[in-house]
Amino acid sequence: MLRRLIIALCGLVWALGPGTTQELHPGIIGDDNRVAVASDTPPWNSIGHVNIEGYRSMLKCSGILLSSNIVLTAAHCVIDVTTNKVFAPYRIHFLQNVHGTRIAGHAKAKCVRFLPDYQFGVGAAGLPLLRRPQSLQFLARDVVAIVLADPLTIDPIPLLEAHEIKLGLRLVHASYPADRRYQLMADFQCRLIGVVQDLWLTDCDTHPAGSGGPIFARASGLPTLGAIMIGDVQNRVTLAVPITEWVESARGAQCGI
Repeated sequence: MLRRLIIALCGLVWALGPGTTQELHPGIIGDDNRVAVASDTPPWNSIGHVNIEGYRSMLKCSGILLSSNIVLTAAHCVIDVTTNKVFAPYRIHFLQNVHGTRIAGHAKAKCVRFLPDYQFGVGAAGLPLLRRPQSLQFLARDVVAIVLADPLTIDPIPLLEAHEIKLGLRLVHASYPADRRYQLMADFQCRLIGVVQDLWLTDCDTHPAGSGGPIFARASGLPTLGAIMIGDVQNRVTLAVPITEWVESARGAQCGI
């Protein structure tokens, strides 16, 4: 079923299996269900921009504060496509709860911490290098914890429990997409439609710069953080890395001495 798919990650498009790349699609499945969210309450006030200082390409991302000094985003968002290396931490910025020209907080990265066994590279043509093209398991490591140099103020975000994950789970994907960069947008009408090799398949609408944005579960009460959006597959499904893959590593992320 997954022998030949085009995956769009942030501003990058690449292929699994034989074939060529195609133009980036916005990741809208059916009608565009995204709506504007204007809120200073949790969990929305923990979402923000992940910006790279001096980086002039179309690669832009979203992220969410897991704690006062840890931001989660897609790991490919902190890779420099021109050098195939991680951006220097001082160049990585997080802007919290952006509304037009107003932000709730700003901090630079102190360091970044990838998940164990993370494998990702970008070739000279700007396309990711597939080190294990026979599976999608390497994509399930595409989350990074950005440890901030200065803590920001947030309210605790409830996390989804593993036993609550089931097909049909009601979801919300929120991000700062490229077409609404200074307005938080969210799809409140999507669901978990499959799980393949530790990746969630959803029908949540996303868009370039939506990579790294959170996916919340709407089981009961406040939305609970369940996954991180990483891309889409030919406008058929969107891909997310579930909490079961990153929570232990990310929650304890810290910079070495």
